[in-house]
Amino acid sequence: MTFDQLRGLDAGWSFSTTGSNPTDNGSHPYRGKNVTIPTFESMLGEFPTKLLSVDLKDESLDMVKPVCDLLRDQPPLRSGGRQLVDATSLEWAHQHGTAILTWVVNYVTEMKLLVNLGVNGIYTSYPDRLLKMLKRCTAKW
Repeated sequence: MTFDQLRGLDAGWSFSTTGSNPTDNGSHPYRGKNVTIPTFESMLGEFPTKLLSVDLKDESLDMVKPVCDLLRDQPPLRSGGRQLVDATSLEWAHQHGTAILTWVVNYVTEMKLLVNLGVNGIYTSYPDRLLKMLKRCTAKW
């Protein structure tokens, strides 16, 4: 569906004050109240100090460029064999009010490196590894 088609839908239709309870009895306070799907740009404007996670599924330039124009890009740890996140880049980002959340980090050695550097977050396919590593590290800090 196009965004215009999606925007025409009632985003409050299925929200219920009783959750997914099958005995809901029709408690849908936002149904028919003109609650629509917001644009990404309006979300950034509405919540300027909140961290958002964006995962684009389409890698075409037509899709990626407009999003990149709105965001300060979050870096992977490495690209093209070069480490992008280091003490200098983190210091600069933090001085300019930008949080750094690296992706996708699946090796414990890289997780330790990033935690020690002071990144604000780590995207990983193995959160259990990260949690286990953090539990071991906190005992030493």
